[in-house]
This record gives sequence, structure tokens and C-alpha cells, in this order.
Amino acid sequence: MDVDGTILTVALTIGFIQLLASVNRATEKLDLQEISLAVFVSSLWVIYEFRKGGVNLSSTYALLGLGVNLYLLNKILLRREDESRRERRAR
Repeated sequence: MDVDGTILTVALTIGFIQLLASVNRATEKLDLQEISLAVFVSSLWVIYEFRKGGVNLSSTYALLGLGVNLYLLNKILLRREDESRRERRAR
């Protein structure tokens, strides 16, 4: 394996672990603003990757990151909705 392949493997592994850690952190309180920004940046990155090189490993990885960020955003919004319902019931 050449140096470029090693760098790619290390970067993908660390990034994948980071994505898993983000999903695991979703059970805690995540900041809506933080995740919204992450979705925006991920979207820009996906657009850039597709325009630059079409469908390749990097664009697929960026798309995976966008998917995870959208999942986390959905989880946060659902949690807020549940909390609002509980507060309304408590009144």
C-alpha cells in the first residue's frame, strides 16, 4: 500500500469513528444550532465533491456524513417535540 492509500485509510477510519461517536452522542443533548450548521456544511461539501469529481469514494463519504447529520437533526427535533408535549400535558 502506498502512502496515499495509507493516509486515505487512516482518514476514513478516524472519520467513521467520529461519525459513530456523533450518533452515540445523539442520546445526549445536542445543540440544534451546531447540528444545523453541520448539515449546511455537509451539504456544501457533497455538492462540491459531486461537481469536482462525480461519484467517488470522497463524495460517497461526504454523503454518508450528510446522512448522519440529517439523522441527528431529526432526532433532536423529535426530542424537542416530545418535551413540548410533556410540558403541555403537565399544565
